[in-house]
Amino acid sequence: MNAVDNEAVREALINLDRSREKERMLREQANNLLEGLEIITSATGTEDMLGRLLKMVVSQLQCDDAFILSRVDQAESGGEAIEEGVELYRCIGTTHPLFSQQIWRGGQVFQRVQEGQPVMLFSTARIAEWLQQPEPVREQSNSALLISFPGEAGPILIAAVSRQRAYFKKIHLGLMQRLIPIASHALHTLHINEKLQSEIEERNRLEQYSSFQAGIADMNVSVLHNIGNSITGSQGH
Repeated sequence: MNAVDNEAVREALINLDRSREKERMLREQANNLLEGLEIITSATGTEDMLGRLLKMVVSQLQCDDAFILSRVDQAESGGEAIEEGVELYRCIGTTHPLFSQQIWRGGQVFQRVQEGQPVMLFSTARIAEWLQQPEPVREQSNSALLISFPGEAGPILIAAVSRQRAYFKKIHLGLMQRLIPIASHALHTLHINEKLQSEIEERNRLEQYSSFQAGIADMNVSVLHNIGNSITGSQGH
């Protein structure tokens, strides 16, 4: 009977420890999200927001680097021919200059991410998207966590990378999945604000131009009136 009681107590203690650990993890994730929300929503523009987002991803996931990819069309491909069915991506933000100048050719992994399915790569050694990259890029990103969120011109891919293989775990994925909707909403809000600001500036410019044109017209009327007076005076004389 005592052995049974001891076993039950031991199991209860184990469950209690697990519950406490789970509560600690949830509390930590909540704090991370609040911190992320404050960082992102205080951005002054789209570029600033993306930069803050990348720094926060690296800080919260404790990974080496992060970068953001956006799909490009033929006009933005830098003269590189785009094969039918192949999508090219360019880096629009990064925490490491190594990734900034690279053009990525999309494969099955990017396609899955673009369709809304997050991907954790324990090793990028045999991934088509990485095999086409220079060796320094591959060495800097031996493992990766990729997720996408809607952008104004199409899905935006964000990649967190580590030089260590098999670095990313479910807790990292959970943080990213909670963070991305906030980032997407903040980016959309910034885009609307920038568009409104642009429209206001354009309206002000048109109003100033109209005022200028009205001033020119008034000045022309005044000049013509003075010339008419001068001619009339001369004729009378």
